[in-house]
Amino acid sequence: MSFFEDLKNTKVTDAAFYLMFILALIAPGTAYAMVFHLEVFKELDSWKAILMVVAIGAPLFVITTATTYITNHRYFEGEDGLKILGFYSCLNVLSSPYVVLVLAVDQKWSFLLTSAVAFLACMVGGAVIGGASRI
Repeated sequence: MSFFEDLKNTKVTDAAFYLMFILALIAPGTAYAMVFHLEVFKELDSWKAILMVVAIGAPLFVITTATTYITNHRYFEGEDGLKILGFYSCLNVLSSPYVVLVLAVDQKWSFLLTSAVAFLACMVGGAVIGGASRI
């Protein structure tokens, strides 16, 4: 019964953060896989597809979090600071790669070029968010 008690004791903000975190890990990878590797995405079973999607999206989240933390590490100390860091990182990962994907589809970029530009966009976005939190 402890699982159901834990669910009852979960705050709404924590549940929203967890859902946003899962979305930040899965959504960019799904979009990139469907644009560039649709035939592979269709052929894989569900677990392999989820692992492929997370393998595409997780590095974007990690580099965003690292860049944001390095830019302003004092602001993100403690448990509340880490939640704010995760929230900012999720927001960046849920916006920057899609802007790059729109440019890539319009300019007909390859997957490798698009991934590199998305990686750089997440780094720049993380640095901007970290720098903006100093103010």
